[in-house]
Amino acid sequence: MFFRRRPSKREIRREYARLLYDLKQLQRRVYVYMDRLRMRIEDLMSKLPYEDNENRKKSYVNTILTYRKVLSKLKVVNTALEYLITKVETVSLLELSGAEVITMKEVLTEVRNVITEFPDIDLIIEDLIERSVNLESYLNVSREIKLKASEDAKKILEVAKEVAKERSQAVLT
Repeated sequence: MFFRRRPSKREIRREYARLLYDLKQLQRRVYVYMDRLRMRIEDLMSKLPYEDNENRKKSYVNTILTYRKVLSKLKVVNTALEYLITKVETVSLLELSGAEVITMKEVLTEVRNVITEFPDIDLIIEDLIERSVNLESYLNVSREIKLKASEDAKKILEVAKEVAKERSQAVLT
């Protein structure tokens, strides 16, 4: 039988910091994709008035619509990650708790379900979920805290969707 020693608080904090760092990297990557999509939409929009071929024009319009749908999903993901990072950083300044790790895991699971078009982002999210599960196993968390964390994750995603819609409307006006 193998015995696994419980990591020290220092090791747990280090793993938590790495998780937070990778969350920030993920948010930056999502932002880069958003910027690329915006540039591509602008490029296609600039070509649209000068295109004479109707089939190509329809293709441009369909492509623009598809890009806008993906961009709206990325905005929700970006906002959710931004909100989650702020919450995790704030709580880590106060004290690390298992509820935030579980909340992070739940939000990342939902984000992973939303964004399936980008395999590299999906792999990063999968890695972060796995690491948060490992970190969760070190922390003794009650069932009540897990339920509360799940509710917090749902609230984060709802707020992220609302903020993303507001930001999209602000950009359009």
